[in-house]
Amino acid sequence: MVKNSGAIKLLGTGQTNNIGILLKDGSNGTIGGASSAGVTQSVEVSGDNSTGILVSGESSLQMAGNVVASGNSVTGIVADQSDITLNGNADITVDNSGNISEPIGTKEAMELL
Repeated sequence: MVKNSGAIKLLGTGQTNNIGILLKDGSNGTIGGASSAGVTQSVEVSGDNSTGILVSGESSLQMAGNVVASGNSVTGIVADQSDITLNGNADITVDNSGNISEPIGTKEAMELL
């Protein structure tokens, strides 16, 4: 079980292969909840081949907050045979070397399967 109510930042340049949150093999996690004053709940990664959130192997993640990934060949959120539920409003931004993904719209609650 992983729980976090603050900001996660893995910032690098070049071939970093950063992963902000990794859950696999039936793991469960929660991002969000009561955060400290002045802390925006978020996951931010930068560097080539980085991924903001990767959930696989029949794992599950409940989350609130924004996700930002920037660099070459980056991804924001990946759910492989797993469940990810986004609670509340969230911005997911993927910036592949200046090619910023178009938003799919603000979602009050969204489930990625």
